[in-house]
Amino acid sequence: MTRPSIVLRLTQREGPDPIRELHRGFKAAQEDPRGVSWIATRNPGAGFSARADSRLLAFADGGEGTSWALTARVISRHGTLPSDGAARDIYRDYESIFRAYWKITDIDLKLIPYADLPGTTLKGLRIPDAFRRS
Repeated sequence: MTRPSIVLRLTQREGPDPIRELHRGFKAAQEDPRGVSWIATRNPGAGFSARADSRLLAFADGGEGTSWALTARVISRHGTLPSDGAARDIYRDYESIFRAYWKITDIDLKLIPYADLPGTTLKGLRIPDAFRRS
């Protein structure tokens, strides 16, 4: 069974600083005319299938009971480093570490209490009100 949403915890093990990576992904989307960016993960996202309503939550420990949490709509997932120039520029030095590259849009980034991270439900990812756009 494929899932339209995925929750990913970013950690530093051999890769870039996870908090800096979340901020980089958010900033890149703000600077892109289409609002598109990339996030790479060690988690291959097995069982994930991108659809029009696909969502991604990537989070990292923010210290003192908080988390930096990035939410986005997933455009596509790639199992190898994509040929897209932006993705190659960012991740070429980490190609041996990452197993999935997520092309994302509609990106939001917040520092929230760790306890407020959403869980999953039978219908997929539950995004708390803190992430809903008006």
